[in-house]
Amino acid sequence: MSEPWKPAVNEIDQRVVKTREGIRAAFERLLETMPYNDITVSAIAREARISRRTFYVHYGTVEELLRQSARERVELATDALQPAGELRDVGDLVRELTRTVLEMLRDDPNLAGNVVKSLSTAQLLDLAREPLADVCRIELRKRGMREVEALEDWLAFYLGGLFAVYGEWEHSGRDQKALDDAAALIGEVTANGIVGML
Repeated sequence: MSEPWKPAVNEIDQRVVKTREGIRAAFERLLETMPYNDITVSAIAREARISRRTFYVHYGTVEELLRQSARERVELATDALQPAGELRDVGDLVRELTRTVLEMLRDDPNLAGNVVKSLSTAQLLDLAREPLADVCRIELRKRGMREVEALEDWLAFYLGGLFAVYGEWEHSGRDQKALDDAAALIGEVTANGIVGML
């Protein structure tokens, strides 16, 4: 007796990936037209042309979808920072981190604004801290240095300041240059501080 046909693992993975991409794209389209707090599972399901049940297979809540979308953006941004093998100046790395996080926030203002407004500071820090800590740990290992005990504290301070400045800028109506200037200052001050810790 022959075994029943089962799809290959990568076929299942591709369907899951495609469904999740469709859900995220629908969610992001809705963010462009309505406030985050008004977005429901039903609205996302309608926009994505899936059932509510399919949504719940992939995400438990709209907030979970928001957090996952933000986490993926952070991971993409930090992947771009992964060292290519050369030793980089720590100050330059921190400045690059600041620029990368800022660009991530700027590139998708609807998602970024809703993430900053809707998640607590602790949730924001959880989204970004671990991917950035990984980049820092790699740089420290390349230098033959042990991990700085205060790395998690430094990242909390750094990210908390960066998210706070972004939130203030978003509500102030100031132009993009004001945000760029604030991010440059944060990067510079933080770079000097972390270099001093090492």
